[in-house]
Amino acid sequence: MVATAIEQAMIERLKTGLGDMVSDVVVYNIGFRGFDQNLQTEYIDFGALVGDLSDKFPTDEANWFKPVIAIVYQGSEITDEQTVHQAYKKTDEWTVVCIGRRPQYRYGQQNSPEEEKELADYYNAAVGTENILYPVLRLLSGQQLGGLLDKSGLMPHTAKVLPSRWQNDFAAIGITFSATAQ
Repeated sequence: MVATAIEQAMIERLKTGLGDMVSDVVVYNIGFRGFDQNLQTEYIDFGALVGDLSDKFPTDEANWFKPVIAIVYQGSEITDEQTVHQAYKKTDEWTVVCIGRRPQYRYGQQNSPEEEKELADYYNAAVGTENILYPVLRLLSGQQLGGLLDKSGLMPHTAKVLPSRWQNDFAAIGITFSATAQ
């Protein structure tokens, strides 16, 4: 997918700010798979997302748990503005999805009770993504991205764990941002 200027600016900001904390930052186009029957854009098919981005996850042992970040365009809301300068206001929405591997499936085998205890806290969270949540919020919240957005910049709304049919192998947190372009 060709990234818009806003998405490209988000990618650059995240890549620069997160550096080696993540494997990759990409734009992901959900297409029609991501819409529910009422055409609500809140639904992201996490299984399709992980499947399509499977080549972005590192395979070497040193980087195995590095998460991948996907920027997913969720749509626009058009509101009646009725001002002297414009009749309508368009607010765009993106979800920044932080996807990580679950550690107990690293070697494809059962872990010992000691290893299970050590991994318990790490496993119960969206693995590798909870550590990225705060830096992503700090890097994107309020940013005008070089004048591409109005003075409010990117506004965070929700952060939640995404449901997964792949839950044995991967976990994710989605952070929703909205903004109005200049």
